Amino acid sequence: MKINTNNIQCNKIPFPHAFSKNFLDGQQAKDILEWLEIAPWHLTVTDFYSQYEFLLDIQNVPKNLQFLISDETKQRLKNLMENLFSCRLKDTVEIVAHRLLGNQIIKIHNDYIEEADFETESHRLLIQLNYGWPADNGGYLMIFNSENPQDIANIILPEHRSMFAFEISRESHHAVSKIYAGCRYTLIFNFYRNK
Repeated sequence: MKINTNNIQCNKIPFPHAFSKNFLDGQQAKDILEWLEIAPWHLTVTDFYSQYEFLLDIQNVPKNLQFLISDETKQRLKNLMENLFSCRLKDTVEIVAHRLLGNQIIKIHNDYIEEADFETESHRLLIQLNYGWPADNGGYLMIFNSENPQDIANIILPEHRSMFAFEISRESHHAVSKIYAGCRYTLIFNFYRNK
């Protein structure tokens, strides 16, 4: 995968996170987006979100996009995350695609699972994909200073090819505001801390 790591902005407040515009190569982004329009989506509904999603694997990723799930891409992104967050991560990388349509929303949450009986993700990297996202489409990524939905720290427009990465913790409160128009696609790379 062709990525640009030159202009990544890092911040530790309100929780460790990083952001970059034009992170993903333009042609690759176009190819991925064309595939996502016809990909095998499944609707998932929980108490805090409703969205379409699926796990990327060797069976459902077309040959021209196999770079998305290649060991080289996983290792490169793992190394990037280790550098951004000063951590050690396992080689395991799970890749999921999300799609949000009109009226869908992801309410405030932190992705942290307390005392899990199974291994849970410790870090995430998100890549936004769309055909240009006007502000009145909604679908903003919102990060919060606390679990109070009024306590907004930052609001980020899901610009095409942009990246947002963060460390999952009790403090990593975030949400996606209501979609009013358009189709908001996100690739999510999940990482696991090496303990």
